Amino acid sequence: MKSVVENRFPSLGRISREHGNDIMEICVGVLISDLNTTFEGSLSKDAIEEIIAEATTGLMLNHCLETLFLVCKKLKQDDKIFKLTVNKVVRAIHDGLEEYQKEVMAQNYNNHLANQFHDPIENRRSEQEKKLDHEALLMLQKMKKKP
Repeated sequence: MKSVVENRFPSLGRISREHGNDIMEICVGVLISDLNTTFEGSLSKDAIEEIIAEATTGLMLNHCLETLFLVCKKLKQDDKIFKLTVNKVVRAIHDGLEEYQKEVMAQNYNNHLANQFHDPIENRRSEQEKKLDHEALLMLQKMKKKP
């Protein structure tokens, strides 16, 4: 889960805003359908649609597809689950969201502590150094534009 937080994958809410709600639901549906085939189709089509509806509303929109993938992977590897139910899948998704949120909070706290007692390097640079870097960047951009 730590790598999902560090890579900052787009959330389901962002996917919905950028590509539409239908695309987001299709993506989630593919993950849930794949999970269902692992358990020999123990969920009906209506049950899959119910899980998709649960996974794409409210706080669940903070999830990213990678988080849902990890949740599905954990369910597939669980030796105690022989048949899927809507409740088991939704509970696992909620647990995955809680784990994701805890990881985000831990990372934010660590970043806060890391930045609390020192100035960023950018603040230590002189104005002339910043100006030189800006001029060098402009020159590179001009060079790229020339054929």
